[in-house]
This record gives sequence, C-alpha cells and structure tokens, in this order.
Amino acid sequence: YWDGSGNWNITAFVKDSNNQLANCSGTAGLTITDNRDGTAILFGVPMTRSSTGIYNYTTNLSYQSTSIL
Repeated sequence: YWDGSGNWNITAFVKDSNNQLANCSGTAGLTITDNRDGTAILFGVPMTRSSTGIYNYTTNLSYQSTSIL
C-alpha cells in the first residue's frame, strides 16, 4: 500500500502446491514496472521474510497508484 507520503509497503504471501504458506527456496525478488511506459522502477530487489511465507519490502518512490496488476 502507499501511505500517502511516498512510502510503499509491499507484502507478498507465498504458498506451496497445497495452498499453505511456505518459504521461497531462494531469495524472494520484487520487480515493479511502470505500466505507462514499461520502465522497470525496481528490478529483482530482495524482499525480507517476516514469517513463514510472508515477505515484505518498503521503499520510497514518487509514484502513486490506485491499482495493482
């Protein structure tokens, strides 16, 4: 979510084939692309595991959005 001050707090829930939360076998990477022009804003940045199958990343960007694709 965007907190209105430029901080993006992104959470990913990773599940296994049984639909249970599970850790990634390697580093969970995050890529964010500007849908207007296809520019990669962030590419493969590592996310922090906060609990089993739950990964977080916080960054400060000058972008705002009303949707996640």
